[in-house]
Amino acid sequence: MKSTLFILFFLGLTAITFGQTEPKLKFSTLIIENNAIPYGADYSFEFPFKNVSKDYVKIEDVKRSCGCTTPYFPADSIKPGKKEKLIAKYDTKRVGDFTKTMTVIIKGAEPIVLTIKGKVLPEVIPTEKEPIKKD
Repeated sequence: MKSTLFILFFLGLTAITFGQTEPKLKFSTLIIENNAIPYGADYSFEFPFKNVSKDYVKIEDVKRSCGCTTPYFPADSIKPGKKEKLIAKYDTKRVGDFTKTMTVIIKGAEPIVLTIKGKVLPEVIPTEKEPIKKD
């Protein structure tokens, strides 16, 4: 009975170990927040990363949680040790708080989830000053 339990434990541990993959890209941060984005501004979030594997790595896709976020990432394979960045452009014509995610898809690696958070401030509309009345 003890040998059967040991074998089952060993097989389970082996399956867990082999089921995990080493990260291929290392991002400097996974979450970026800015709570003072001006309405209508041309604003982007930058996620620097490095290829920490010994192989070339290609980002196959970046899935976004909303159409209000547009990801830009290298189209070509990234050399081992090379630093790059993924840029997320957010539609700043949507006033208020937001939290959006982007899932980075890399062949042979676990997906990496990046998050942008923030607040787009209301549009500032200039008002005409009333003329100064002279008595």
